[in-house]
This record gives sequence, C-alpha cells and structure tokens, in this order.
Amino acid sequence: MRYSALIAGLATLVIANPTPQDFDFPEDVDTAPAISVPIGSGTQIIPLDITAAVKEVVADVLTDPSSDIPAEAPNSISKRSPKRARALQARGTCNAQPLGSGPAVYPDTADAFVNSYALAEVAESASTPYGYYEAFDNLQGSVSAAGYRGYKTYTSYDVNKAAADCKAIKGCKAFNIFFERDPSIDPCATNKDPPSTNVIKASFWSVPICAKDATNTGQYREKFHVVIAGSNGYNLVDCAGDVDGWTKETYDGCTINA
Repeated sequence: MRYSALIAGLATLVIANPTPQDFDFPEDVDTAPAISVPIGSGTQIIPLDITAAVKEVVADVLTDPSSDIPAEAPNSISKRSPKRARALQARGTCNAQPLGSGPAVYPDTADAFVNSYALAEVAESASTPYGYYEAFDNLQGSVSAAGYRGYKTYTSYDVNKAAADCKAIKGCKAFNIFFERDPSIDPCATNKDPPSTNVIKASFWSVPICAKDATNTGQYREKFHVVIAGSNGYNLVDCAGDVDGWTKETYDGCTINA
C-alpha cells in the first residue's frame, strides 16, 4: 500500500543519516524496498525533500486512493485502469532509442557483452576518485537497493565525473557506474531482437553500497536481453559519519556505525 511505501521511504532517509536512538517500530511496517535503475539512456535525479515528498504522496492519495485497492479487485473499481492500459499500449513501439557512447561488442550477443575483455579492462583500470573508496569492481550487475537518488548517462566511463555528480546531489553517498546493453530500437512484434547499443550509466545512492547490492543483472524486452558489464561501485570516505558511542565497521565495502 502507498502508506507503507511512504513509511519505508522515510525510513531509508533516516538510515542514510544514522543517530543512535531507541525506537519502538510497529512490527507490520514494511522495510524500504530495493529499487533498480531504469534501463536506457537519460537522466533522473531524485530530490531530497522529505516535506515535499510527504505532501505529494498525501495529496496523491487524497486525490486518487485507488492504488490502495487490492490487486484482486475488479478493474471496474480502479480509477487507474485506463491509465495503466494506455501505458501498456505504449510499449513495443519499434521507435529508435537514444544510442549509447560505449564501445560496440562483437558478436552482438548478451553473452559476448557480459564476458567482454574490453569492457572488463575499462572497469578494472578505472582509478578510484578522490574522496571515495572502491566497494567493488567489474561485476555483471548494477546496484538495486534502497536510497535511490537517480542516474545519468555518460559519453565515456568517467568515474571522476560520476563522483562529482554524486557530490552535487544532496544526500548522495555512493555511486555505481556500469555498461548497459540496451536495444537500439524499442523491441516490438515486428522486431523483437534489434541490434544493441552500449549505454554508460551511473546510479546514485544515499546509502553505502556493496557488491551484494549489484543484483540487477538485466531483463528481457521481447527477445532482446538487457545485461550489465563492467560495474564498479564507490562509497564516499566516512560516508557513515561519526556518531558518539558507535564504532565504525566495514562489511563487504559498506561502512556502517555499529
């Protein structure tokens, strides 16, 4: 339900800036959901404005509470059914998609992409940007976690640019840069497996990230296989901050106060 999602989202922001306090949380409160980065080229930045986020969700619920209707309820009572239907109809348009700037991989297959020596070499040779430490390198999955702050696409595998972009985003404490095999044409009934394009992306997070967070290994769109390669993760040094009475520990590249 949307109320649970709101509570979970606020909990994520609290976790991102920990303070040793005792809270009695209800047992039925959902944990913050893991979020994956949307596929394809583009830019998305999530503003860190708790007050605005709460107002937006409350206003949306008051305007249209239908998203809290159980999924098994008849479509006739869901005000959003027509909107969802239009969204489904918009898929698979066969339209050309923005091309990425990453090097082409031959043969043009998902297996060749994830096993590309050239992409792995770029990731493994990347220098850790100043003010960050490397959490993982050259994985075949992008980060899917709580604390998502957005993503950007790049013309080169530039960890320093991604690091600067992270620092420019309020609350950003980590970023994940990677190559993503995307379709050059929106897969559709008449072209289910179009040629690929290599998109270089970085996602931004308000919590430290670890190798175990890199679980988004891709998806199928029609018969086209979206996959990830050369995935590196970086955390801000001391991104957990110092808290009196707490000891800073690092687990699998994640710095926490314990």
